[in-house]
Amino acid sequence: MIRFFIKAIIASLSLTAVFTACQKEISDDMPSTQRVQLKISVPVDQTKVVSEMDESYVRDYQVFMFDTYYQIEDYVCQSSPDITLDCVLGKKYIVVLVNAPAMGDIMDYPTLLSRYSNLSDNNEGAFVMAGYTSLEIKSSKPDPVSVQVTRKVAKVILSSLNVAIDMPQYSSKPFKVSSVYLINVPAQMLYLDYVASNVWYNKMGYDAEDDNTLIYDDMNDFEVTAETPYTTKNTFYCYANHVLSDSFSSVWGIRNTRLVVEAKIGEEKYYYPVTLPKLEQNKVYEVKLTITRPGAEKPDCVIDKFSSTFNVYIKDWVSGGTVTEEI
Repeated sequence: MIRFFIKAIIASLSLTAVFTACQKEISDDMPSTQRVQLKISVPVDQTKVVSEMDESYVRDYQVFMFDTYYQIEDYVCQSSPDITLDCVLGKKYIVVLVNAPAMGDIMDYPTLLSRYSNLSDNNEGAFVMAGYTSLEIKSSKPDPVSVQVTRKVAKVILSSLNVAIDMPQYSSKPFKVSSVYLINVPAQMLYLDYVASNVWYNKMGYDAEDDNTLIYDDMNDFEVTAETPYTTKNTFYCYANHVLSDSFSSVWGIRNTRLVVEAKIGEEKYYYPVTLPKLEQNKVYEVKLTITRPGAEKPDCVIDKFSSTFNVYIKDWVSGGTVTEEI
């Protein structure tokens, strides 16, 4: 009887130990319920081009905080850069969008990952920007977190256009630039990736229905001569284009973005397309074009290199620094 009683006590102690161990294991895995405040800073000024201040203008900020299960934990949409989020301790995923349409309906991280940004949501006074970070909050007084954002658009500049046609039958006629624009432009892009949708602007040529000042300049038949050189700096903004294989098929399919100069020699219309390299967001692509002969009959084609020569220079779209001088 005593032996049975001792065995019962041992068994009871063993069950208690197992139960206690299980309780500890469960509590370690459970998220904390302690509320903390996390301050967020968004260093937009690190993306600015000193000479074009509007490109760094911030209209508003949206900050999404997702918990360890990728569910929304806090969200703010405000014009002030003083951002504070309320959360509990644990793993966090933070996404910052600048100048984007309000998205207060986002409930989880995968939904935000699947959202597309429209090129039409951008303008020269408020470009859409995005940034992301993840962190583990372990303290009730966490250090402020900095989230770097970058513009979703790339910038394409026609910085110079020289006309050097030496054939008398053409050089004797006026050369007039009608317009400059981009073709084969993605109209939508995921906020947090380079994936484009199946919606494109100016497919294989200018489409008036896609008229967008970010990708089109009307030059009003500006005549270019030695006495009146082309001094206009055409600047365009478009979404990234990571097409791996270009196409010149007459049937639409995704292909490289091209900068097109549409011009007249006398009364004849010609196109001078410049195929751009892989376009990446927040980078500048500078084009210098020299015209030596009549161009092509359509804007989306392989142009005879005897008709024009061009160089493309790629520069990171970052701050030019600050100069302080005393004279």
